[in-house]
Amino acid sequence: MQPVGTLYIYGGGWNWQDDGAALLSRRIGRPRTWRDFFLSTDADYEYKNASAPAESTYPFGGWCEYYYAGLDCSGYLGWVIYNTLETENGRPGYVFKSTEFAKTLSEMGFGSYSADKLENGGIALRSGDIVSLKGHTYLILGRCEDGSLVILHSSPTPSRTGKKGGGVQLGAIDPNGNGSACMARELASRYTEKHFPEWAARYENRTMPYSTYIDFERTGGAGFFRWSVGKGGALSDPDGYLGMSADEILRDLFGE
Repeated sequence: MQPVGTLYIYGGGWNWQDDGAALLSRRIGRPRTWRDFFLSTDADYEYKNASAPAESTYPFGGWCEYYYAGLDCSGYLGWVIYNTLETENGRPGYVFKSTEFAKTLSEMGFGSYSADKLENGGIALRSGDIVSLKGHTYLILGRCEDGSLVILHSSPTPSRTGKKGGGVQLGAIDPNGNGSACMARELASRYTEKHFPEWAARYENRTMPYSTYIDFERTGGAGFFRWSVGKGGALSDPDGYLGMSADEILRDLFGE
């Protein structure tokens, strides 16, 4: 949860060669540069501005000189996994291409990968699952009582002034079609407004479209990853999150 409020930088979390994890995504804790860059901007920040490239953080035809300032979707999950599995800085990282992120983790022996249908007659997602779409990847935080899902991801969502900036945030997916009225959206908004007020002042929590986030085309490595949990697995579950709702998990994370 520490990077929530970090701005979206295309290539953020990647090294300058753009083929692996940068130093900042291979360290324990949130780098101060992410916070500093957020404070140096406002709601009119845009990660990509083709009409004024000099005002953009997007690497038009070059390498990302703003890699230190924020995170893209793969960079964010790479930091999360590093801070989950590692205890010291500078070890090999976990930043991979977004479409292949889930499949790559499985190939590393951390759990299972599947390209099968999800939700509504398919596999039900649970806390800790990682989903890879074409060009995006995100983490399931937990499921609500109405079946909606709270997610964590870095996405260039529009600000309250209509600028496509965005970044690391809590979001929602609703398999039942209730959209902004779902419990996941309410939870994401409530916790963001309470614990990340500066971010909430710029960005509204969003319900991400089911048609592209769950019911997506399985091409390339797109699919989902599930950790091997328990004896001999990649992870343990000492807090019992696999048996908790999203509401219970968030209350525990924030000590409420």
